[in-house]
This record gives sequence, C-alpha cells and structure tokens, in this order.
Amino acid sequence: MKKILIVNYNTTFATQCLIKSINKNVKDTYIYVFDNSDKEKFVNIFDNVEVFDNTNGDIINFTEIIKQYHPEYTHKTDSIFASFEHCISIQKAIELIDDNFVLIDSDVLIKNDFSHMYQEDKITVGSKQIWGDRICPVLQYINVKMCKEHNISYYNDYIIGLQEMKDKKYDTGSYFTEQIINNNLPIGKTNIFNYIIHYSGGSRNLEHKISLNDWCYKYKNLWE
Repeated sequence: MKKILIVNYNTTFATQCLIKSINKNVKDTYIYVFDNSDKEKFVNIFDNVEVFDNTNGDIINFTEIIKQYHPEYTHKTDSIFASFEHCISIQKAIELIDDNFVLIDSDVLIKNDFSHMYQEDKITVGSKQIWGDRICPVLQYINVKMCKEHNISYYNDYIIGLQEMKDKKYDTGSYFTEQIINNNLPIGKTNIFNYIIHYSGGSRNLEHKISLNDWCYKYKNLWE
C-alpha cells in the first residue's frame, strides 16, 4: 500500500480533485489529509483517505507556538507564517504516519503513475527546485524510516516567518533538503512534472490568473 500525504488549508474541492486524480492514475494508495482549515473544513468522500483533523488546533496549536517568538501575534492565517505551518504539519504527519510516503501539494493534479518514486534506499526522491538547491516539495517522496534513523526533520524554528537567521531564510522543504545534503544521504532524482500539473507553477503560462477551482475544472479530464 503506497502512503500519500496532502496538507489541506481551505481547499476542499481542489484536494478532492487531487485525490480523484491519484485514484485514477495510481493503484493501491492510502491517503492522509492533514487538515488545517479554518474556514472550509475538508469533506472526506473517499474510502482510502484518513483525515488528521487540525481545524481546531487539536493536533498542532500554531498560535501557541508562534507567540513564543511573536507575542503580538493574534491571527493564525497571517500569510508570513504559512511556510512554518506547512512544514510543522509535515513533521507531525511523519510522526503520525510512521511509514514512507509521497508528499503532494493540494494545488496539484496527477496525470501519470509516480509509483517508481517509492525507493527504500533513498531518503527522498524528487526534482531540484528551479530557484534553489532544495528538492521541490510539490511532489516528493519522504523515507520516514531513514529520516528517523538519521534524525532528519522537516521542520525547525528557523522556517521563514517564525525566525530569521542572519544570512538565510528557510522556505518549505529547504531545511529538510539541507540536512540531507549535509549528512550525505542518498537522493533519488526524477522529473516530477512528468507526473503532475501544478497550479502555483503556472506563472509562465498565465494560469496563476485562473482561480484554483476553475483551474481544476479546466483539467477535469485528469480526475473525472
């Protein structure tokens, strides 16, 4: 059974479309949705999906953590903390799932089977991010067993928006990749865009001007 993780934040329809596209193209999957929504709670209509319900902060209390560094903080949805919330959710999912999985962003649709990414001898498999050395977290295999063996975390307090280091800022996936490189752990490489289309990556063809739900309908052949 191939495990998959999706972090959801007020994108129920898009996440449902993503799951349908996974089920259409990839066999034998079990999907976890880590739901951080505060306005649009994820609606689970699938037999192969399990939801980690963090809509009330019962798993991770983001506000409590952020206030340790920013006492003036009052609203969880402040966008400068989005990367922090995403990364710590992935780290918590690593603890809860306790098995290797593929991480997929909720603004993605699957067009081909990515099963080859599950490689027990690699700590991660994916594509190099075009604007940095990190592995692109849009579609990324995470070897949870190897992470735990080598004490590799997806999150630390220097994620952009929570704290800033003097010479660098961390964004989603960069701290994870940096640890892997520093520990000389094996990375598998693949072109993830052979397997997905990505809404956020649409700036080159103006897809960023289309709403996410409309974008999903535009590519409904991938999930219907």
